[in-house]
Amino acid sequence: MENLEEDVNVYLSGEGIEGPGLSVTPDSLYVTLYSGQTFSDTLFISNQNSDTLQWALSSGWSYLDVSSTSGFLTASQIDTISIDYDASLLSGDYSSYINIASNDPNNLEYNIPV
Repeated sequence: MENLEEDVNVYLSGEGIEGPGLSVTPDSLYVTLYSGQTFSDTLFISNQNSDTLQWALSSGWSYLDVSSTSGFLTASQIDTISIDYDASLLSGDYSSYINIASNDPNNLEYNIPV
């Protein structure tokens, strides 16, 4: 049996679909608290493109409490997330990251220093 190789050209036309676009503001959070103090801050997650953005947030630290841990955003929508710090049982210096995972193909994981 003879094996024949041949190039085949396939032409496609249409309009590409723009994937979701994760945007996070601010890009870092910083606060100085003394033992027993609390503080609230705000984080904004938005979708800069036309496809639906799916996101999930995690912090992993007991002194940080977030108002929402996941969401879906259509084009130009914004989620406002409250970040509550609680230094009531802590002393010392602490730093961490808030991690945001998303379906944005250019930004699958975004870390915010805290």
